[in-house]
Amino acid sequence: MDRGMKTIIVLLILSLALNLFVFNRMQKTEEEFEKMRSSMTMMNENLNNTIANQDRYINNKLDEFVKENNWINNEEFLIDYDKTTDKEVHLNYQWSFKEVEEDANVYLICNDKNGNYIKEEATKQNNGIYTVSLILSPDNKYKYKITTEGSTLRVGEEKEIPEDYYKPGIISITSMSYEENSGYLRNFELEVTQKGSLISGLYKPVKLQVVIHYNNEKDTKELNIVSESLFNNVWSAYLENFKNKPEKIDLEIIYENGHIESNEIWPKDVFSEKFKSN
Repeated sequence: MDRGMKTIIVLLILSLALNLFVFNRMQKTEEEFEKMRSSMTMMNENLNNTIANQDRYINNKLDEFVKENNWINNEEFLIDYDKTTDKEVHLNYQWSFKEVEEDANVYLICNDKNGNYIKEEATKQNNGIYTVSLILSPDNKYKYKITTEGSTLRVGEEKEIPEDYYKPGIISITSMSYEENSGYLRNFELEVTQKGSLISGLYKPVKLQVVIHYNNEKDTKELNIVSESLFNNVWSAYLENFKNKPEKIDLEIIYENGHIESNEIWPKDVFSEKFKSN
C-alpha cells in the first residue's frame, strides 16, 4: 500500500471518529435540551397552579368580605310628594339589616347642599325598618353611608343617591334649523329630546312650548310629542307665517311638579349653552 492510500485511510478514520464524536455530543445536547424543556414545562405548570390557587384564595376572601359587609337589606327611596316643591325634593330613605347589634345607635351620613357631611340618626319602626328623611336639591349630587354605633363601630359602603329621584332627565336640542329672508324669519324647525329614566316622575315635562317674542306682544306654540318611552322622549315643532318680525324665541318647559324652565333658543341659543355648562 502506497503512502497516498494510507493517508486517505487515516483521513477517513479520523473523519468517521469525528462524526461519531459530533453525533454523540448532539445526542447528549438534545437529551439535555429535552430535560431542560421538561423542567421548564413543569415549572410553568407549577407556577400556573400556584397563580390559580392564589386567584381562588383571593376570590374566596373577596366573597367572604362582600358577604360580611353586605349587612344592609331592602334599601328603598320614597318621595314625599306633599312636601316636595320645584326647588327641593323631600326623600325618605329606608332600609333594614341582616344583623345589627342590639341597642346600637344607627345613623345615616350624607352630604348637604354645601358638600359638608351631616349625621342623621335613623328612626326604627316596629317592623325593623330604619328611616331617615332627606331634603335634596336638583343642583347637587349626594353620597351617603350607614353606620351603627354600639360596642363596636360598623360603617357601610359609601353610595350615591340615584339622581333620577331628584334631578330632571337631560333635555337637549337635538336639531334646530331656520330660514331668513331680508332679515325676517320665514320658518323655524326644532326637535327636543329628554333622555333618562325618571324614577320619581317629578321632573316629567307635561308641556313644551316655544314663546315667540315680537315688539309689543308674544305668541306661544306647543311642541308635538314625536315619541315617548321611559328612557327617551322626543318633541318637535315647525313654525311659519309669523305675525311680525320676531325679536327672539324661547323654549319653555313646564314640568309635572310645577317647575318651569325657560331659555332663549333664537337668535342666541342660551338653552344649549346653559346645558353644556351644567
